[in-house]
Amino acid sequence: MNKLIAHIKEMLYASMRFAFLFTACIGVFFCEWAVSEFSTTRVVNLIENIAFSCTLFALFELFRLRMRLGWFKVIFYLLMVSSIVEGVYYLIFNAELSSSAIFIALDTNTSEASEFLNFNLNNAHLIYVLGVFLSFFLSWVFLSPSKKASQKNYPLLIIVLALGVILMIKPKIYQYNFPYVLVNSILEYNREQKTLNDIHEKENPFTNVVALNQTPTTHVVIIGESTSRLHFGMYGYKRNTTPKLEEIKDEIHLFEDVISGHTYTVGSLVKALTIKKGDNYVGNVIQLFKQAGYKTYWLSNQPPIGIYETLVTKIALSANHSSFVNLENPSKKTSFDGVLLPELEQILKDQKSKKIIFMHLMGTHAKYAFRYPES
Repeated sequence: MNKLIAHIKEMLYASMRFAFLFTACIGVFFCEWAVSEFSTTRVVNLIENIAFSCTLFALFELFRLRMRLGWFKVIFYLLMVSSIVEGVYYLIFNAELSSSAIFIALDTNTSEASEFLNFNLNNAHLIYVLGVFLSFFLSWVFLSPSKKASQKNYPLLIIVLALGVILMIKPKIYQYNFPYVLVNSILEYNREQKTLNDIHEKENPFTNVVALNQTPTTHVVIIGESTSRLHFGMYGYKRNTTPKLEEIKDEIHLFEDVISGHTYTVGSLVKALTIKKGDNYVGNVIQLFKQAGYKTYWLSNQPPIGIYETLVTKIALSANHSSFVNLENPSKKTSFDGVLLPELEQILKDQKSKKIIFMHLMGTHAKYAFRYPES
């Protein structure tokens, strides 16, 4: 009995080596609470943060070979960065970090990213970041593993590891884990890239495509990003934001029951511009028009390159002619969408062929003052 009590005391003493993780994670939770409303989802996120960090720490403690304290410090501060990213995202959108957010990050560019941060970040977010940093820094200074018993307590480590794994395999827990969301999203993004590459390599993915009208016709497709019909005067918005369209409203068919195919622009465009048979992609709309005998054009005021070549760019390159006028100079404001008009006018001079012209705008991306001239 005495041996059991002594062993339990030893385990409790050894468990203090995990104290720095608990205090850091709880500190993050209170920093979020200080600048936003209380939410039960953040309690679940707190449990996930503690479970993941303790599992990771126990794993390294159990299996480390010549693992120095410096490596623990690096991992600890990587956990801090992870907490800041998912915390700031939650504070801006009041939602958990998801694959959609990672996809947006992978498809964005420095100009768009800087505009986003400039438009969305405020003092509360900076206070939160500072609070998280202090929470991690002070936890390490006063409670780092070097200040506690250095000997391994294998039973304790195995118990922590087992409990951590039991928690982390639950979908309601691991969906809050930033490393999991990040890795899973990158893998999914690469699969999507490969699929679109395979489509692009097919010269004739469709069969027996014939245009019903063989006379020279022109279609112009305007893709206006981040534009919501809720802010369109012609859809009932209280301010007259669409005066030019109002002038020709008798010539327009307004669709009333259309919803986005995804929660973010790139995902929506990929779904709108590709054709599937069941769960498999067949080809894209540009290829379909090409096989019907149309000349196809893609004019874009969007930079073509994100961290990777963007998914939409891959579709755009299927056109007979693709032009990207915005090559993204981060030191300058993005050119206005009117910059596409001279090239459009040049294409319209061709009256002898069937053609379809896609115009991909910067649209109403924030910061809105950058989208329109002062006049």
